[in-house]
Amino acid sequence: MRGRLHCLTRVGSAFVNPVLVLMAMALALVACNSPAKSGSLPGSSTGATSGTGPPTSPVSGGSRIAFIEAHQDNKGPLYTMAPDGSDVRKLTDFDIEAPAWSPDGTKIAFDSDKAGGIHIFTVNADGTGLQQITNGDGEGFPSWSPDGTHMAIDGPSGINIVTVATGEMVPITQNPYGDQGYDSGPQYSPDGTQIAFHRTHNASSIVYVMNVDGSAMHRLTPAGMWSADPNWSPDGSRIVFNDVKTTGSRHIFVINPDGTGLRQLTNARKGDDFHATWSPDGRRILFTRYISPPSHLFALYTVKPNGTDVRLLYRTPVTDVNDSDWWGPTG
Repeated sequence: MRGRLHCLTRVGSAFVNPVLVLMAMALALVACNSPAKSGSLPGSSTGATSGTGPPTSPVSGGSRIAFIEAHQDNKGPLYTMAPDGSDVRKLTDFDIEAPAWSPDGTKIAFDSDKAGGIHIFTVNADGTGLQQITNGDGEGFPSWSPDGTHMAIDGPSGINIVTVATGEMVPITQNPYGDQGYDSGPQYSPDGTQIAFHRTHNASSIVYVMNVDGSAMHRLTPAGMWSADPNWSPDGSRIVFNDVKTTGSRHIFVINPDGTGLRQLTNARKGDDFHATWSPDGRRILFTRYISPPSHLFALYTVKPNGTDVRLLYRTPVTDVNDSDWWGPTG
């Protein structure tokens, strides 16, 4: 396992909880030894297959959700759909992970092993124009800077900033635990001055916030939580993340960027909730829910930021739906 903490791991046709497997798997993680490309640190910044039928252009003022229909390894082809779950369009015929819309809605970034190794790619919003952005030693989980010129990504040994135009990578964190841990899931703040991410080591996973150059790092989530996948609200006032509590189930939480205001939003009694992202207007949170037997499938749900009005958005009868990102006009 690399990168973000997935809620459940498939073993054959069965599922096991991450609390039972992640501690063992974290010990087996091997950090890549090749250094990232060197370069000057950027300052803070404010050939896929096309879908079936004419694509809906996000730039025209609409709103779209990117997601994957995943296989056993939590990866799958890239899709987009309207925010009501309609107009579903397949964009790639190869597996990807961690889709992320560009700020202007014209491109989607993701990681894939399509070219051998795991690297960052982009496609246009209609699935055309595939481009490989990085060519290092295993990169993943991109987050665009607000001006679209850079991305924060998982790198060989920590969080990196990559220049989109050149693929040049600059490391901003160095995981202090070597093979026993990793830094992952970086997310730019809306004003481009900070980055949230999670640091995992053996039996702990903690969300941190730092300046875009890696300075002033501070812990966000408290002891006793297994926290991952932070995501800023559009106005920068809150961060949503998922966490495994002592019950062994994964739930969605929100917290303020200074560590105050911690609140649990979901409580899937027969499943797990994870991979949360905000709607463009900040009025809903989109997340993946795993439903335990008899379903055994992952589906997309939404919830209000106060934890009320949980709704099913999209599911299929036979495949997992996972790893989503929501683009649209903000405000």
